[in-house]
Amino acid sequence: MRGLKAILRSQAYILVFAAAGGHEKGVLPLLDAVINLMPSPKDVPPAVAKGKEGEELLAALDSGPLALYVWKTTADPFVGN
Repeated sequence: MRGLKAILRSQAYILVFAAAGGHEKGVLPLLDAVINLMPSPKDVPPAVAKGKEGEELLAALDSGPLALYVWKTTADPFVGN
């Protein structure tokens, strides 16, 4: 586990999990991996974000600015027609 944690923190590899939340398949191993393997936001360097005035560093601080990335997935019912 220590070796896997170190590899993930170095960002040399990215874990991929398959899960089907609607069928409750694979969700618990995914959550366990997040808890046991993923680094804390305080353990990684600040993220570089594009702000109003150019690039800025976003450190993981409760008192810092709120930064979100939101996405939505959709299923096209007409795919293949």
